[in-house]
Amino acid sequence: MKAHDPVGSAVPSVSKLHTVRATSIIGGAAMGNIAFGLVRMKVAAVILGPVGIGTIGLLQNLLNTAASIGSLNLGVAGAREIVASESSGQRKSAAARRAVLLATFALAVGSGLAFWLFRSQLAVLLFQDRDRGSDVGWLALGVAAVAGAGYQTAVLSAGRRIGDIARLNLLTAAIAALVGSICIVRWKDGGILPFILAAPVATLTLGWFFVRRATSGLMQSRAGPIAPHIISAVKLGGALTTSIFVSLCGQLAIRTLVERKLGAVALGHFQAAWTVTTVYLAFIFQTMANDYLPRLTAALTDRNQAQGLVESQAEVGFLLAAPILLAMIGGAPFILSLLYTGEFVEATTLLRLQMLGDMVRLAIWPVTLVLLAGGASREYAVTDIVGTAILVAMAAVLLPSLGLASAGIAYIIMNVVVGAAVMLIVYRRYSVVLGGRATRTFALLAASCGTTFLLTFLSVTAGALAGIAAASLWAGWAIFHLRPATAFERTKAN
Repeated sequence: MKAHDPVGSAVPSVSKLHTVRATSIIGGAAMGNIAFGLVRMKVAAVILGPVGIGTIGLLQNLLNTAASIGSLNLGVAGAREIVASESSGQRKSAAARRAVLLATFALAVGSGLAFWLFRSQLAVLLFQDRDRGSDVGWLALGVAAVAGAGYQTAVLSAGRRIGDIARLNLLTAAIAALVGSICIVRWKDGGILPFILAAPVATLTLGWFFVRRATSGLMQSRAGPIAPHIISAVKLGGALTTSIFVSLCGQLAIRTLVERKLGAVALGHFQAAWTVTTVYLAFIFQTMANDYLPRLTAALTDRNQAQGLVESQAEVGFLLAAPILLAMIGGAPFILSLLYTGEFVEATTLLRLQMLGDMVRLAIWPVTLVLLAGGASREYAVTDIVGTAILVAMAAVLLPSLGLASAGIAYIIMNVVVGAAVMLIVYRRYSVVLGGRATRTFALLAASCGTTFLLTFLSVTAGALAGIAAASLWAGWAIFHLRPATAFERTKAN
């Protein structure tokens, strides 16, 4: 056993302890988020149907795309800049926080105004209807809110305030579900805009309370020059924004292809499956962004520490995600009927394929974030852009013959190709790999998911039973495997 192996010693590693704790906090909040999201989307699906869900997807994607450009993703880049400056003293750390604050404020105002000015052109692009420009223009409020919330995300993530992040997300989900549901019930199609805007506006409003509490003593510190921090954060944020913008454009391109080739109902089915895959593993990816990335940034100068952190995060991610993946693959038609309506069962195959793609993504992401932690923004952006090109190209080629399933197959191919490239780049540049134990866990998970997927072709019942059985076994293994870490943490606390 190598000296840096995080699971080789009798005492659980600090990185695994922290990973389990952070994931449990974010995961607990995510369960609440999922419950509120279920109510919110169920109301929309029942009242608006597949066509309405497809419209929500188009507008949400437009908002996300514009907000990614307007915010320069300073929530992530700013957090890294603040963490990297902490080792240079309190003065530089204060300067980094103020730099992120000024940058996000300027971006919020500028991006919101720019979106509003081009509202008519965006309406033509999205709906081929210039008269809908006034409706699209309201999304400028959401764009500005997302950009402004970047400062809150950066400060809370850099301060490792996982509890505050979880509370903020939970409160935001509750408000979005309440306001969104009321608007859809009251105004039906006319309530789609407030349905979409409720979450970003609530996040910005509530976030300031948590940030003020987190920075009450820090912001009074005397700050150094802020220009170098703005340049550094904007440089990394620009690269992140480029990759995210291309990725969102790729998703928009696929949605457009689906609508034009298969119709508005198929677009609603696509949106339903995509939303499920996005929501139900979000807590793991969110934990990596909010907790794992700042810790990885601080640890990257020590190769052994960074390697242990990557392996611990990957292993915990596999164990926690496995029951969700297997239950979704096996019970996809029942889950779609429960979350939406029986009309959405047509998205069953797509949902299963996307879950297989997410399984691969879980293995890639802990290693991919090494590039961000090390400031290798160009390599990160290039691999992401190439991945999006593969996704759109494969979906376009396969769509005429395979229908909706083409998007899921393209998603798997993209993750496999990009994953191989990222693993190679990170190994050559930082000598960090996924790790032996994490790789073995992934191989077993892949075999379980693949077997369950194949059994679904025998019958719906066989697939569902296989998924439930496999999910139960993995849940038991996760509890048994992670129990020593949580028990050790409680012992230390006592």
